[in-house]
Amino acid sequence: MADVDLAKYTKLFVAEAREYLRALNDAMVGLEADPSDMAKVDEMFRACHTMKGMAGMMGLEPFAETAHALEDLLNAIRRGEAEPTGKVAEAIFAGLDALEGMMDSVSQSGEVKEAKGVIDGLRDAASARRGRGGRGSRKKAAPKGDGAPKAKRGKPPAKPKVVVLKVRLARRCAFPAARAIVILKELARVANVRGSNPSEEEIDQEHAFEELEITLEPEKGFDETVPRIASMLDVDEVRVGREGDDSSKFETVDAPGRLKDKPVDTPTTQTVRVGMDKLDELLDDVSELVIARSRLIERTASQDDRELGEISAHINKLTSEIQSKVLGIRMIPLETVMGRFPRMVRDIARNQGKQVELVVDGGSIELDRTVIDLISDPIMHILRNCVDHGIETESERRRTGKRARGLIRIVASKQQDHVLIEISDDGAGIDYEAIKAKAVASGLTTRDEADSALARDLLQLLFRPGFSTRDEVSKLSGRGVGLDVVKRNVEDLGGSVMVSSSEGAGTTFSLWLPFTLAIIEAMLVSIADQVYAVAMGTISESHRFERSDVKLIRDREVVQLRGEVLPVIRMRRFFDIQEDEGSGAINALIVQSRERRAALAVDDLMGHQQIVVKSLDRRLRRTKGISGGTILGSGRIALILDVDSILER
Repeated sequence: MADVDLAKYTKLFVAEAREYLRALNDAMVGLEADPSDMAKVDEMFRACHTMKGMAGMMGLEPFAETAHALEDLLNAIRRGEAEPTGKVAEAIFAGLDALEGMMDSVSQSGEVKEAKGVIDGLRDAASARRGRGGRGSRKKAAPKGDGAPKAKRGKPPAKPKVVVLKVRLARRCAFPAARAIVILKELARVANVRGSNPSEEEIDQEHAFEELEITLEPEKGFDETVPRIASMLDVDEVRVGREGDDSSKFETVDAPGRLKDKPVDTPTTQTVRVGMDKLDELLDDVSELVIARSRLIERTASQDDRELGEISAHINKLTSEIQSKVLGIRMIPLETVMGRFPRMVRDIARNQGKQVELVVDGGSIELDRTVIDLISDPIMHILRNCVDHGIETESERRRTGKRARGLIRIVASKQQDHVLIEISDDGAGIDYEAIKAKAVASGLTTRDEADSALARDLLQLLFRPGFSTRDEVSKLSGRGVGLDVVKRNVEDLGGSVMVSSSEGAGTTFSLWLPFTLAIIEAMLVSIADQVYAVAMGTISESHRFERSDVKLIRDREVVQLRGEVLPVIRMRRFFDIQEDEGSGAINALIVQSRERRAALAVDDLMGHQQIVVKSLDRRLRRTKGISGGTILGSGRIALILDVDSILER
């Protein structure tokens, strides 16, 4: 085959290989739990074969060789010569880890190193049971005589059979040229490729084509390879026939694992791979457009011009639609983060000599890409704590009447304008007495204060830097050690974290996260001639209370609203601003953060609008009561109130 510049396909290769590796890890975790699930073995085998072909096309021989060894081991499992448990499972996971490491090298430098030890381990695992005969092995009868095959006489050698393969790619295929080259390279391994239409040169120059037609002479392995090509990503149909036959005589090749009765006219969604940097730039432009729209609306309101009003209303509508679509493009399912956790939990549990099952629910909920990127580490740290310190050993669990296998659940759900992610285990729970003892020993509190403290106040100590109830900290985690980092990362996102625990019943971490950090609906309020914004998702209603409505209970101001007693938080006092000598009546926003509700007293309510969230300088991010800022249509800067931290006072 002709030399082709493959460097431009590196990003595509890395992206697709990472998807295959994630699927392989997930499938292997499930297969280890249920070794009889041959459907997962077939799925893994096809994925490895595809990656091998992709790596071969890219000239990454160490990657291709490792994938080939992994493919051989999976084939041994398919034939019943090995079982995906014990050392065989460890060899497969080691192979997947090696491929993952190669992916990192390819994305950084474009080169990979040979994983000789891993390949030997895969081959040893594949051949270990063959000598003894696997559960599906079959002994063949020895041939009579000297065993040598007898040649047929009197017939001249047959002419090579020439076959034509027609491959139609899906319209959604992002890089048809790269996919076509992968197919040609794969066929070159099992056939003598005589030519193609379009040619390799035309494919490399990215000429447009609807169907790839390849003329070839089949060799050993051809019949097994063609169905795998038909099942490749972005391949819609593969038809095969003899050279010179009419197209109507070509037969469609069945794709393993693909629905055969799928309607031909089923609509397919076309996709295009776009770098996140371009989406970030687009969002920045849309954010500026939103600010300009607010200025236009303000200026239009002060003008008695009907035509200008109509133009302003039309631009307002279009801007809202563009904004909604751009934000939708940036939204990513939580499962893209959660997909890596089953393998991690499995590895940590095995190192600890424990049995742990991870259940994930709500992975289809979508969050902004920025939130997804930053939430991965906090969840990972909490899971390490759950396995290392939450779940007991098998003997301890049996002694307390629990099942031997521990359970960790990750449940995501929508809560107004936030997403709630709950990570819980059914382990021993947190020892409150140990927290008290450590707090007293560290000088954080006295013994009397510790004994009288509420459980939720004791649990908050876990988020102090360096606080741990253990004298010895494991290499993985320590309940409390590093949780301050979890809290800081979550709060940097405008979210919050809570923990609850019952002795002997387990621990639950609750992460409250915003859907997006970019553009939100907000209520504008005035406090001492300064404009502030409050996220609409935290506001239940607004109300005006007279002076006589405000009562004192235990030296705290409260108001009663439809039978509910609410604490009053005067925002002037909160920010240490002199009180207004007015009528005494207060304008209040009834806000809610989880189970807490309060009435925020402000000077005036100015209406609501969409605002572009701007992050504060790092030195200002710890300012209590403030989570960010925005630029109003008038050009003024408005600070965004952090309701969560305000209600914690």
